[in-house]
Amino acid sequence: MILEGGYNDGAIRFEAGDFTANDVGVRHKPTADPDDYCVALVGLGGPLEFGGASVRLLQTRPGI
Repeated sequence: MILEGGYNDGAIRFEAGDFTANDVGVRHKPTADPDDYCVALVGLGGPLEFGGASVRLLQTRPGI
């Protein structure tokens, strides 16, 4: 649920008040608006899986 601002997820733009629910296994790369910020309420059914190599290395450390 987007509370303030907005973001783009490929071809779709989400704004304050918008809600989206993705199926398990959906990969996406949300990007906050370049001239604003985005405040969103997010619920997860599992752990986050980051795509960048450096972040994946950090993700293997306990407590991260």
